[in-house]
Amino acid sequence: MSTMLSMRVWSRLLRQVVDLVVPQACLSCDTPGVLVCADCDSAIRATPGRARVIPAFVGAPLHVQSGVMGSPELLRVITAFKDGGRSEASSYLGTLLGGTVSAPAHHLVVPVPQSPGAYRRRGWFPLRDIARAANLDITESLTLRARHVDQASLSADERWSNVAGSMWVPPRRSTIIAGKSVIVFDDVITTGATMVEAARALYAAGARYVSGVTVAAMARRWPTYIANSQPPHDDTGRRQD
Repeated sequence: MSTMLSMRVWSRLLRQVVDLVVPQACLSCDTPGVLVCADCDSAIRATPGRARVIPAFVGAPLHVQSGVMGSPELLRVITAFKDGGRSEASSYLGTLLGGTVSAPAHHLVVPVPQSPGAYRRRGWFPLRDIARAANLDITESLTLRARHVDQASLSADERWSNVAGSMWVPPRRSTIIAGKSVIVFDDVITTGATMVEAARALYAAGARYVSGVTVAAMARRWPTYIANSQPPHDDTGRRQD
């Protein structure tokens, strides 16, 4: 482990210790004494998440269920969690995910991989903590190719181009995926590009059926070449378990 990465890990551990002895402040608005204040929590939970069906770019429509719809309050919580050192937010985000996913024994839950750059910057894998808080057993089978860049600042079209072909399942992990129904797990879905690429890689590794789940869904931003196409109904082309 590099010196810089070690420092980030120790900084995160120190933050967790401080949180035990110093009163918390709301992750969204800094109201003292609470993890998320009542007003921000109400705003975050105001619009429950719903299923999104992404057109069949990977052989079957991709069904993605989200815990809540995105809001400014939630985005501040996620930013504080992932990039602001507020690791205690995992418990709150885990409750939002809550009953959104209940993976049967024959399903695998596979998180979207984190880029090496993001891991170096943070020193940890946020989705692992959210999954733990939500009592999800995850299987980290997807890997990112080196050329992938961060999606945050990209347009809808750029996001789809950026992630195309960026994920794969190493051969040693393909035997885990082959023949299984897989649920891809991420914190937020925006355009659906990352979910579709994850599904493509999992189908290429032999997955039987792939769906997705996220903590939150932002307003849909289709790339221009499918902006006028309507996603199919839930039962169109779906592979049944």
